[in-house]
Amino acid sequence: MRLCRAKGVDAIFHKWAEVSEVIPPSPMVGGHSGGVIRYATAIVEFIHNGQVIEVMANDVIFCDTEKAAACLGYKKEENPPCPHGYSNWDDCPDRCH
Repeated sequence: MRLCRAKGVDAIFHKWAEVSEVIPPSPMVGGHSGGVIRYATAIVEFIHNGQVIEVMANDVIFCDTEKAAACLGYKKEENPPCPHGYSNWDDCPDRCH
């Protein structure tokens, strides 16, 4: 699991998913012949309420990289807070690190 910000809300990233949608042919003469559109989404869990949602890939900012270290308000040399509220990550029973 990775800490991230999804749609501006602190979250835990769980996995990538791929969505496919079938586009039917255009009814117009000379219109497109239809096809399939595929795009990536992310499955994330909001930290504040535990709600799991699917968001577009470009709505996710990972917070464990040096460039994005400030997105959850911690300095790059610090560890991010445990999403379960433990001050020491080793105390977390879920071993979320």
